[in-house]
Amino acid sequence: MIRSYAIVTAAALGLAGLTARRNQDYQGALALWRDTVAKRPQNAIAHANLADTLVATGRTADGIVEYERALALRPRYAEAQADLAGILGRTGRVMEAIGHYEAAVAVAPRDPDIRNRFGAQLLEAGRLPEARVQLEAAQARRPDYAPTHYNLGLVWAREGRADEAIGQFQTALALAPADADTANELGTALAARGRWAEAEQAFETALRLKPESADAENNLGIVLAQTGRRAEAQAHFTRAVDLRPGFADAERNLDRVRRPAPAEEPGP
Repeated sequence: MIRSYAIVTAAALGLAGLTARRNQDYQGALALWRDTVAKRPQNAIAHANLADTLVATGRTADGIVEYERALALRPRYAEAQADLAGILGRTGRVMEAIGHYEAAVAVAPRDPDIRNRFGAQLLEAGRLPEARVQLEAAQARRPDYAPTHYNLGLVWAREGRADEAIGQFQTALALAPADADTANELGTALAARGRWAEAEQAFETALRLKPESADAENNLGIVLAQTGRRAEAQAHFTRAVDLRPGFADAERNLDRVRRPAPAEEPGP
């Protein structure tokens, strides 16, 4: 059974509000938005942009303060609500994050990005039925968005519905064929259904896209071990441990595959 080894999966994909600004000169941006806020202290957008830049430069606490100032000026600012929620979630303030996502969805119920981000947060919190509601709403509004298919696949996988998960991951990978995490997740779902050849192909794709993925190395080793290719499996488990020293799952798998196969073990 696949459970005799430790399949490793990836995390849900939320979206941060910083993506469009990651390549800016952040120090220049800080000066710009500080100046704008000083001159226009009632401008909620300026406070939110300053918050984005502060977070991007690692000043998360200051960024949270600026998001809160933006929302005090403009409570129905959905993007700022969602961006603050994302930061709170990443810093462990999960219940506050969920509250801000709820506020963002109440203002912008048709925004698929916000729904996806909220669904990802609920998924991370283990609230799977609620996550599915948000992700399905996001998917209905934007069916060609790979992250939502990926996250919904994670929900189905965690609920033990591997066939539904496979369909979501396949769609996500078709939409974003360079995403190694999606290929890895597709492999785990296929392995859960005993579709070993397809799972092997998916993990090989993940490693082609991301050769340093210890998780995909470990998972490919599992498939090879389950199909009797123990020497090949050992090489992949070893590679996983080399890539991530202290990787307990891979170390256990490597220990198992080094033992004699059941048919080779001596009798009592």
